[in-house]
Amino acid sequence: MTPYFFKQMRKRTSLCLVVVLTALAFSLALCMLQRSRDQMAARIEEVYDNLEVRCSVTNLTGTQSDQLNLPDWVLRLFDGEKTYGNFQDNDLFAPYVRDVQVRSTVYCTTPGGQDRLTLSGVTGLKADSSLLASSGCTVIWREGFGEDMFRGRGFSLLLPEEQAHLVDGDGYVTLEFTGVEGDNIQHRFLAAGTYTGGSGRLYCSWWVVRQLCEETYGGLTLDSLSAAMADNRKIGEFWDGYASRYFVAPTKDGTPVPWEGSRLYRTYPFALAIYDDVLVKTVEQLQQNQRLLGLVSWLLGLASFGVGAVFSILLLRHRSRELKLQFILGQSRGSILVWALTEHGILSLLGVIIGAGGFWLAFRTAPAWGPVAGFWVMNLAGTALAYLLTMRRKFLESNLGRE
Repeated sequence: MTPYFFKQMRKRTSLCLVVVLTALAFSLALCMLQRSRDQMAARIEEVYDNLEVRCSVTNLTGTQSDQLNLPDWVLRLFDGEKTYGNFQDNDLFAPYVRDVQVRSTVYCTTPGGQDRLTLSGVTGLKADSSLLASSGCTVIWREGFGEDMFRGRGFSLLLPEEQAHLVDGDGYVTLEFTGVEGDNIQHRFLAAGTYTGGSGRLYCSWWVVRQLCEETYGGLTLDSLSAAMADNRKIGEFWDGYASRYFVAPTKDGTPVPWEGSRLYRTYPFALAIYDDVLVKTVEQLQQNQRLLGLVSWLLGLASFGVGAVFSILLLRHRSRELKLQFILGQSRGSILVWALTEHGILSLLGVIIGAGGFWLAFRTAPAWGPVAGFWVMNLAGTALAYLLTMRRKFLESNLGRE
């Protein structure tokens, strides 16, 4: 069989070469398409892993995320690590959120009540957007101080540059608070730095303001609370399974929604806004590109069926006399078909191997054997169909009679 095979190949060198090169091109194209799809999948995972999606407690319309006077149960939902308090409640959101940022505020004066000041305790610069560089704020820290000051429990202070005159010769700022019973309470804060372009508030550790809230108001409220999603793949799970039990999604009209499971509220008092628009749009675009590449691969699979049929018809035309003689000598259609499939299969397999090997040499990546094997099978299927439709007794006999 082998000598005869090579003898036949020499007779039809050009056509056989076209079969090999076509298989090479198809296999290389399928490998490249699969590589692009894999890159898209990796890019999607990268977006999920690296793009920060934050959520904020807001009013019902989603237009206000500050000055909300949030009760402490809101913090308890988020504070799974007990970072900001020694709470014993559910901490239901803890597996789904990280980098919880809160802000609380107390009011104070300089000694003697001369100047009324606003002191905000924050857990980081993100807790107050007016402190961010994107808002035009510039923070200048004294040596030895930085943003980690807000995570500590020391009485240190970040103040506006225009109020730097409040710092005494020892580097401290003295502030006066009115206690729950009307008594005056003084605390000294070490000046940690100044800022320009912000809100004009004084800032210190949230832990300090939490203590001051107890001293002055007898309880804790929050101006704002935001957090980053711990796993962007679980945003839907977070909302459906947990967040929607305590918050509503913001709406334009802010229509109150009855809170049937609450004994304290008739309607939901707050909304939770999840700012995932960029994530959704980015992932949807990448997935759309993936689907497009998949469609192209599928079309190539269909094309391989047609290519196999076309090449088979061309080969039949070159071998019509030989096939008629084989038919006259009693060779069955089945044996002729097996030989044709073997011949075409070897040629296309050679092209597939060269194409896949070239892909591996170029990218040092395993070829897409699944799509390539699918191409080879579809190509043979087209070959088989062409032979079955062409090798009919009437066709052979009519052509034999004309020769």
